[in-house]
Amino acid sequence: MNTLQPELSKIRLVIVQYAGDYAEVFERLAKGGSETYYAQKYSVDAVTEMAKRAESVTVICCLSPEFNEKVLDNRVRTIACGFSHKINSQKLEIASLFKQMELIKGLVQDNVTMLKSEERLFSFGESSLFIINTRENNLVSAQLSKIALENRFYISNSELFKIMANPD
Repeated sequence: MNTLQPELSKIRLVIVQYAGDYAEVFERLAKGGSETYYAQKYSVDAVTEMAKRAESVTVICCLSPEFNEKVLDNRVRTIACGFSHKINSQKLEIASLFKQMELIKGLVQDNVTMLKSEERLFSFGESSLFIINTRENNLVSAQLSKIALENRFYISNSELFKIMANPD
């Protein structure tokens, strides 16, 4: 036996999954349920085989609706971290901000069109400087709103990465 390799019975193996509930899949397949993707049963059986040979096997799932921890019939310990609610709410905020940015882009473009039209009317003598100034103020306000919204969008994206890196 190679002295550099540890005995298999002394190995403690931890498998970290970004998503997917190992416990739910193990229990569903044990009851005769079907796979949700190709070779899913093979993956579950491979972990079961590892659990038979190693001192302990733990499967950690990062994305899950709530925290739970249990030891399954195959001696595999599963930990669901419960991070999905934070990540999903952040993704919803980002999607909402993205839609708002599309709307504000249209608003800025509409204000540009209104200002150009008002300047054209002024050149024909059909408008006043007061109305042109009002149109310019509206355009500047829309542009400032757009910049503030873009800032919130980028901050929300950075918050999402922060949550994914450190979900506490």
